[in-house]
Amino acid sequence: MGGSSSASSSGSRSSSSSSGNVMMMIRMMIRDGLEDVKKYIEETTNNKEDSKTSIRNAALVFACTYLLQMYVFSTTRAMRNPTAFPQRRYFLETLVYFIFAFPLATLQAAWVLFWIIFWQLCGKPLWKPTFPHRFKKNTTYVNEKKRRDKTENGDDHAHVSLCGGGFRTWYHLGVYFGLRDNFGETGVDDIVFAGASIGALVAALAGANVKPEEIWKQIPPIAHEFREPMGFIHNLTNIGQYCRYLLNALLPEDAHKKCNGRVFLSVTKLFPTPHNVIISEWHSREDLINCVLACGYIPGWTWPGFCVWDGNICVDGGVTNNLPSLHENALRVGLDEDDIKHWNAVLCPSQALPRVNTFIPADDEHLTAMVEEGKDDFEDWLDTPAGVEFALRLHGRKRHKRYSIEIDPNVEGFHR
Repeated sequence: MGGSSSASSSGSRSSSSSSGNVMMMIRMMIRDGLEDVKKYIEETTNNKEDSKTSIRNAALVFACTYLLQMYVFSTTRAMRNPTAFPQRRYFLETLVYFIFAFPLATLQAAWVLFWIIFWQLCGKPLWKPTFPHRFKKNTTYVNEKKRRDKTENGDDHAHVSLCGGGFRTWYHLGVYFGLRDNFGETGVDDIVFAGASIGALVAALAGANVKPEEIWKQIPPIAHEFREPMGFIHNLTNIGQYCRYLLNALLPEDAHKKCNGRVFLSVTKLFPTPHNVIISEWHSREDLINCVLACGYIPGWTWPGFCVWDGNICVDGGVTNNLPSLHENALRVGLDEDDIKHWNAVLCPSQALPRVNTFIPADDEHLTAMVEEGKDDFEDWLDTPAGVEFALRLHGRKRHKRYSIEIDPNVEGFHR
């Protein structure tokens, strides 16, 4: 009995020891498993963090490289003045340029759009500034009110302001034809010009007293390039080179000296917030050309990247001031009836110009008609009281063909 009991007790201890070992093994396995799971989670988390860090670093390097390439392109290739007529790009080349330009163009557009909405909600539309403009003279800025006071109280110059409007802007060339025909080269030398967007290009050429016939010779070949089948697509990011070619071919070497203090161009500077600046001083012909291009720069379309002028990133001046006017009696030339309401334009096309021709030029026949319309409308405007006063301002400085006889200042609507 005793032996049997002892054997039974020994079997129980052996059985319970085995059970304990099994439980211990199970606990160890669970613990090891949990540690493995924890280690796996930690490694996975670390890998994810490393992966995120790698992605962030790669994105940062890509963005910096992209911006550097854009800067180099915008300040070197896009800034060169072609001496030969620009060549149309192949479709694949244009597509690469467009893809290359799209991200930065979108960022610039979004930045401007944000501030347009912001100022619109504040009741101070960005596109029509109610605060004083700033005029650059050497390295200082002069309040526009001082300029207006000087102009209205002591400056007897006649003033002409030209709005932007893409390829429809050649209506302004007709107005310039009218100015030269009626007042001659010396009369035009006494006119103060202002312009925005492509209107700035015409203003600069007129301010340098380039013959309108010489300007007109350059227009049909450029228009032809954009009217050709797929011409607009092939030149989608190349309009700036055509404008550079035009300015480089026509402006005299002393153009900046002729324009200084007599031509006022509207440009939009993007930072710190988009704002309008009126420029009237340039230190070289090259500086004047670059400024004119800045006045009409449309991200991606004019050329890929961005426009750097005077140490600032700039876009089309028409965004913030599409019809800069320095005198209340200026001849303000618009292209639509809306310009009369929004910009106080006093001369607009008698026959409406199709808006589609802003980006796609009309055929040669209609381009010629556009220029003739500008000339005829200007002739008609000269017979109005405002036109008579405009002529008298020039007549008071120099005699000219149309008004070399005495004019009665008592004409209805005339203000001395």
